[in-house]
Amino acid sequence: MTLLADRRGQSRGTGVDLTEEACSVAYANAQSIGVVEQADIFISDWFEYVEGQFDLIVSNPPYITRAEMELLQPEVHDWEPHTALTDGADGLTAYRRIAAELLTYLSPGGRFLCEIGPDQGEAVSHILTAAGLADVTVHPDMDGRDRVVHARHPGNCG
Repeated sequence: MTLLADRRGQSRGTGVDLTEEACSVAYANAQSIGVVEQADIFISDWFEYVEGQFDLIVSNPPYITRAEMELLQPEVHDWEPHTALTDGADGLTAYRRIAAELLTYLSPGGRFLCEIGPDQGEAVSHILTAAGLADVTVHPDMDGRDRVVHARHPGNCG
């Protein structure tokens, strides 16, 4: 879970995760950087308990395919909860679920950013475009591998 918040108090952040443990870690992180007053952190299965619209939604969903799980380094495979890493299938299940509701939760003109696996740029871009998002762009990491997809709610701001 990632919490983005402005220390000057001009913005608020909502962080959700499926587990109490992850929410506790996010809350502790918010406390340590001094933004806990601007953070709403709670358990939710994606948008299940989320209300309102947001100018920015950021996600790091489980994107590792079932086949790739066995190839992970032990410090990842044996440490991280598998539900945080994989959907046990093609690695795209979370993107489909998120995309189906993004236009409801993004403000007009709002932005969506998500982490992807290096071979998922085209597939995730297609999912987001089919869901009605605009300006879908894939951005590489410092190694030049596809790593982030950016999209925008097609409505006008304001």
